[in-house]
Amino acid sequence: GYRTLILRHARPEDAASRIGLQVQDIVRLAKDIGRAERPVAIWDQAVTWRRGGVADALAIHALNVLTGALERPGGICVQQPLPVPSLDELSPAPTPARKGAGPALNDSDWADRVLEGASSPVDVLFLYQANPIASSPDPEKVRRALERIPLVISFSPFLDETARYAHLVLPDHTFLERWGDAPAPPTLPYPVWGVVQPVVPPLHDSRATGDVLLELASRIGGGVASAFPWSSMKDLIRERGTRLSQARRGGAFVSRFRRDELREMEARGWWIAHGQNPGDFWEGLRRSGGWFDPFHEDRGRSAASRRPDGRVALFPEEGRHLFSGALPGLLEGPASGSRSVRLMPYRVMTLSSGTTPLMPWLLENIGPLSGAAWGSWVEIHPETARELGLGSARKVRVVSDHGSFTARLCLFEGAQPGVVNAPYGLHTRVEGWGSIEPANPLRAVGAARD
Repeated sequence: GYRTLILRHARPEDAASRIGLQVQDIVRLAKDIGRAERPVAIWDQAVTWRRGGVADALAIHALNVLTGALERPGGICVQQPLPVPSLDELSPAPTPARKGAGPALNDSDWADRVLEGASSPVDVLFLYQANPIASSPDPEKVRRALERIPLVISFSPFLDETARYAHLVLPDHTFLERWGDAPAPPTLPYPVWGVVQPVVPPLHDSRATGDVLLELASRIGGGVASAFPWSSMKDLIRERGTRLSQARRGGAFVSRFRRDELREMEARGWWIAHGQNPGDFWEGLRRSGGWFDPFHEDRGRSAASRRPDGRVALFPEEGRHLFSGALPGLLEGPASGSRSVRLMPYRVMTLSSGTTPLMPWLLENIGPLSGAAWGSWVEIHPETARELGLGSARKVRVVSDHGSFTARLCLFEGAQPGVVNAPYGLHTRVEGWGSIEPANPLRAVGAARD
């Protein structure tokens, strides 16, 4: 099927003309992949976030299908579902249905929906782990939408860009001060459920968002209170962990020797409960930091497809339905001009995401690399800089059909020629540290979505 199609009809010279690489580079890479004992092709969110990213990700993942890297050691393993009960399964009463509510808002159209009618369709907006003014390519539209909503409540522990437009700020604990749980990302071959516990007491007058919502449900009373009977997030996390004892698989985090023992016993059909009751089982999870099941059954690639015929669909019908009407935009690259470059926004690894960049002292981490710790910068290859007549540390404006932003230029040998890398998610406007407007590369990206 697919393998034969590629070998017979995918000519390197055809691909080279489309993607801007030399034929010899494509052939060399293909030979390296063909000779490798366990080749695997991976990508990160920076690929799928940009326009055309889904098509790029499908092309990258197609290499794993072509080389047979699905469901084998050193390849792509599909993580089994986590046996942690959901809120609906834990709740002693069904959650009351929404009455008189229209279709739910989503992150791509909520501002348009708020602004389009004579009055806002939203009476109250909760903002949790969200800073849409900073993350939107059109912050002015977001500001107008926030000003139109009667009550905006932010749970941000920092006075970020969006929290300044909230009517009420109820600061959450920071990640070191609160209870929570942490399911493993799909990059692990087996399921993991981590228990997040506070390591320090709250420094300021803050409160966990989950505790606020649970108290709201209790005050509403009736069916809502019955559906959310827990008094705190700690109680909710404890009940989820206790219910894991009913899964009859996996266990608390253990040493490598014990992990191998657990995996070997499960492979033979045994589960080592060690005679623990649910309460002791939870205590074991809490002390060790979580639950995991290291046994991964080698089920072959047919199990990864989740299709009755066991075949792997590179672009399943469900995906075609979701992207109907948008496929031409997905598969077309940006138009290239004589002096144009491709814009690649990315997150700075040392600052991660979320609220971390709002801690002013952490911004100094990026200073030695960029020379612009307290401002924004863009990176281009020295050869691209020479073609454009630009020098290092120069202030430049990046312009597209959608918008523009200003930043300091940083020459970087690791940048791809013809590409400008732009960090985003930086917050340089901090009270007491001056008033520097952060450069938001998303202004130049625009609102186009896959």
